Amino acid sequence: CNTLAGYLRELNFDVDTAADGMEGLKVASDIQPDLILVDVEMPIMDGFEFCKNLSKKPDIKNIPVIVVSGTINEAQFRKGFRAGAVDFLVKPFEPKILLSKVNIFLELDRQKRALARSNEQIEQQLYALKASENRFESLVETVPDIVYRLNADGCFSFVNHAVKRLGYE
Repeated sequence: CNTLAGYLRELNFDVDTAADGMEGLKVASDIQPDLILVDVEMPIMDGFEFCKNLSKKPDIKNIPVIVVSGTINEAQFRKGFRAGAVDFLVKPFEPKILLSKVNIFLELDRQKRALARSNEQIEQQLYALKASENRFESLVETVPDIVYRLNADGCFSFVNHAVKRLGYE
């Protein structure tokens, strides 16, 4: 198959297409793809404008975009990266290069999502730990007994308010 979409479908990737950049933004927002390949030369909105518009939409701005073009020069590289592209693919495409780029960015996206999930779990655990610490601190401060902690040198590192009953501040 000689189209990007056709080739990727033959490799069992789920592929959705759009006729132009505006439709592409709507499709991206609707289906939240893992990766977008966008042609520089599209009607209504070129690939660079697509990237700029994509980066302004909170729900889809983090989707990696590979820009596809028949000619890529240094100015286009700069323009594409400034617009938010993560990579470029030259037409006519080499199937092995396409597959390699798609697999790399899908894996990077998978790892980024896994890291985000891990960070969220750590934040939840930190919140729970802080809440537990606050409950413990409240309990220690309200008990009538003296509660203290010594550091490695044998010096007090914590003493609760009950010590005031003995005349210490």
